[in-house]
Amino acid sequence: MSHAKSLRVIGQALEAAQIATFELEKYSPQYMIWTVSVSEAGQRILRNALRHDKVTPQEVRARANHVFCFSPADILRLDAQAQKQRRNQSFFRYTAVQIALSWFAHVGRSFRPNASKRLSY
Repeated sequence: MSHAKSLRVIGQALEAAQIATFELEKYSPQYMIWTVSVSEAGQRILRNALRHDKVTPQEVRARANHVFCFSPADILRLDAQAQKQRRNQSFFRYTAVQIALSWFAHVGRSFRPNASKRLSY
């Protein structure tokens, strides 16, 4: 995954956790985030996004120091979730626009019942 795409995914996760100030460093394939301005809710959001099956001693220390590690697998998974969410939102937004347009067309025809007869091409 490209560096820019990784940063976008990480930025979206930090935005969801409402983290405004942080330090970011890249260590080989992983990105490490340090922050002191994270709420408990923000910590939960990031821990849930970065869910790992096994908790290592380093992760226990990292939790105490507000350090978050984004692995390539985390970034791919979060990117796939965000893409799916954007697709669903755009589908519903498009559907709502189509419903509104058809409703306005129907209302317009009901006020001018002979309007379609008067149109000539």
